[in-house]
Amino acid sequence: MNIKVTAERKTVDTVFLQWVSDDPRERTDYDIYFAPSDTEQLRKIDTVPTYNFIHNSKELIDNHRIRYEIGKGASRIGPIYPENNGDKYLYALADQYCWQLKYALQGVPCDVYCYTNTDNYCPECWSKESNKQIKTKCNTCDGSGRYGGYTGPVKCYISIMDGAETDNYVGGVSKPRTILRAWLGNIPLINKNDIIVDSLKRVFRVTGDPERTTAGSEQNTRFIVKQTLLIEKLDDNQKFYQTLGIGRANE
Repeated sequence: MNIKVTAERKTVDTVFLQWVSDDPRERTDYDIYFAPSDTEQLRKIDTVPTYNFIHNSKELIDNHRIRYEIGKGASRIGPIYPENNGDKYLYALADQYCWQLKYALQGVPCDVYCYTNTDNYCPECWSKESNKQIKTKCNTCDGSGRYGGYTGPVKCYISIMDGAETDNYVGGVSKPRTILRAWLGNIPLINKNDIIVDSLKRVFRVTGDPERTTAGSEQNTRFIVKQTLLIEKLDDNQKFYQTLGIGRANE
């Protein structure tokens, strides 16, 4: 098993683990193992069919000795020790933003697909031997010859604000665009080109780098507690699910 794992404490009782597989077409379940201290045995706490895990537990509160392992079959990667870039106040502040989204501000559940900058060529319409596209119509990708490059979904809450439709001229042809403002907490960290699918199956692409609200910690580091971003609503008929290479979201 060859995966790259990152782990970070996000709130007082939440750790976020995320990893990227070396094969974007891989369909497998990953086992999550956890131990609340260096002296205790690891135990399996969940099995997930995706490339991330949000661990929310009272065992994480004021505990910086936790560790994880990620397994697939008989293989395991670890130990994994989460980064702790905040302090008690900042973790509580991040938790407050998450609570507001979920309970007070009518945030909507969504799936986030994070762009990994690791595009792969489509196995159906791209020839590695001749290094070119060999089919013009493809059932696997969107016709671009690229496949994958995203990891997810990460399930979270987001607040999407109203926005106006604008005209975007491409080659002299008007193509309407709908640009909206939105914000969410610090899980996951959003970047340009990430894909967001809300509970109504509306699909959005992040159009630029988000504005990240940060605060200084006791360790003199900047800790992200909130993210504000611009998102563009994509056409319903785009074959983006195939291009993502990870199946349909919210199903």
